[in-house]
Amino acid sequence: MESVKNIILFLYLLAIFMGVAGLTITFLADHKKKTELNKALKFFTIGLVVTNVYDFLLYYTDYTLFNLPAAFAIRLGCAVIAFLACLWVNMVYIIADTNQHKLLKNAVIGFSLAYAAFWLLVALLFANVKFNALRWVLMATDIIFIVLILLASIVFMAKVIIDNKQRAVHYLVIVTSLIIWNYIAFAWGETANNLNGQEAMRLPLDMTIIFWFIVNAATILFIFRTSFTEAYGPSEIEPEIADAIVEAGKDNLFDDLQEEYGLTDREKELCQLIYEGKSNSEISEALFITESTVKTHIYNLYRKVDVKSRMEILRVVREFSNDNSE
Repeated sequence: MESVKNIILFLYLLAIFMGVAGLTITFLADHKKKTELNKALKFFTIGLVVTNVYDFLLYYTDYTLFNLPAAFAIRLGCAVIAFLACLWVNMVYIIADTNQHKLLKNAVIGFSLAYAAFWLLVALLFANVKFNALRWVLMATDIIFIVLILLASIVFMAKVIIDNKQRAVHYLVIVTSLIIWNYIAFAWGETANNLNGQEAMRLPLDMTIIFWFIVNAATILFIFRTSFTEAYGPSEIEPEIADAIVEAGKDNLFDDLQEEYGLTDREKELCQLIYEGKSNSEISEALFITESTVKTHIYNLYRKVDVKSRMEILRVVREFSNDNSE
């Protein structure tokens, strides 16, 4: 049994290390290229590391949190998870890139913050009190919280699916599911503690390491494929190549691309600016259009060229350039 506990502790430390690695990659990407997504990722990964550390401390101290009652530790854990859910909903909203459901996002975040504050207050003021009489009220707030998080996530993920962002969809489904499952583990722990079911309380909470291990791995992969690759992609690593093509025209490269793929003049402009390494905000300023319009044009460009990312656009342009030069 002792060996099992040591393995679980090692996995917690490994999960924390992965969280810190993800946070480091995010800070590097944000330092290179400031975006709303990078900002949201920074806050979420910070929240993820804090939650991982808290779960590790719970397991390490056998759910007494340095001799404090188990009820206090679990209620505080509910507050931590609820706050992490706020950061997650905000990030999903930014990934979805929609202004149509801002009211939904604000409502869910507002309820989650109020819920986190409530649990924190309960943990501080009534650390030794078991709420048997109020457990149905607490269960009702748990259900409302879970339903709201699910509702917001599904609405925003639907927008991501419509925009054909497949990699983001997979990530959102994995993390949303595991954050909710982790919260259910804490809610179950609170109920079991009220009913003096100590063993029943521990089992789901002991399994949270599996959730966090998967969430951290998925987050690192998502950050690397999106923010980090966009910030440190080939257009940044090899600027002299991009500059040479843009300046020299490369035998009207982008005109030929326009004819090959049936691009509009605006889409051709975007293709060239993407190849130069411009961000959405920089493109917006250069063309005097909103970022929302930029994203619409980019979506249409991706659809016509049959790609799903800026990296693939760069590949297509270079391959097209090589074919024309032969």
